[in-house]
Amino acid sequence: MTALDTTEPALRWRYKHELHRTAAWLFTHLICALMPLWGSWLLLKLGKHSTGLSDYVSHGEFCLYAAALAGTTLFVILREERHPLRGRLWTGLIAAALLMSSALVFAGAFTLNYTSGASIPLELDIAFLTTISIVLYFAALVTAVITLFLEGLSQSYDPRKAQMREQGALTQAFRSIKD
Repeated sequence: MTALDTTEPALRWRYKHELHRTAAWLFTHLICALMPLWGSWLLLKLGKHSTGLSDYVSHGEFCLYAAALAGTTLFVILREERHPLRGRLWTGLIAAALLMSSALVFAGAFTLNYTSGASIPLELDIAFLTTISIVLYFAALVTAVITLFLEGLSQSYDPRKAQMREQGALTQAFRSIKD
């Protein structure tokens, strides 16, 4: 590490803090938000029932989770202008696209499940619904994690402190050249 590299440990520490905060949110989300799914799997397993993944996505449940995550992500992106979020436009567009896609897939799955007793020529493709639901959910989860991480970085950044650190590093570097 050179004399001009004195701000690196402070940046690494903030980075670690935001990673820890984001990981804690992700862990909490996976435990709490998905409790109805893993809880019902556990109860069914205790009753010696075998279930597959398609049993949990046949009505578009993961699309609901994806829509909830995308909606929360949009809220985080749009709520504060004081702390500009890096990548706000792209994460916002991705979250909006995920929200619309999830809502449409869920609406389609719900409609086809609801009218399956009627004489409708369309049939729900469970394999496709499973795949698209999981993809939408994980895309929304990754977008939410990235947004949360970027939000933490933008809120913890203080330009005055950063400028003071840089000025101190430059002063120290000039003093070492002078000596």
